Amino acid sequence: MHLLNRLVVAAIPAVPKPIVRYFAGRYIAGETVEDAIATVRALNAEGVCATLDVLGEDITRRDEAIASREQSNQSFIRSPGKDSTRISPSSSRLSA
Repeated sequence: MHLLNRLVVAAIPAVPKPIVRYFAGRYIAGETVEDAIATVRALNAEGVCATLDVLGEDITRRDEAIASREQSNQSFIRSPGKDSTRISPSSSRLSA
């Protein structure tokens, strides 16, 4: 990784959250899966297509990954699509 990239990555935890949100906010649909689904529906209503990626940078153990996947899948299942919104649970699998 380039030295500048390493410096930026190392500095991010020291940056106040409001500043990070200001710059990253347009790329983050929500802090919860439910928030993200609502954001995508609003975009769909404006004629914009979108995809969601549920990130897990803070996950360090297999059981956390499985729990996060199941929580996300349940959020998608509880939110049936309307109009052009198509929501499907993840088909990802964890390997041992």
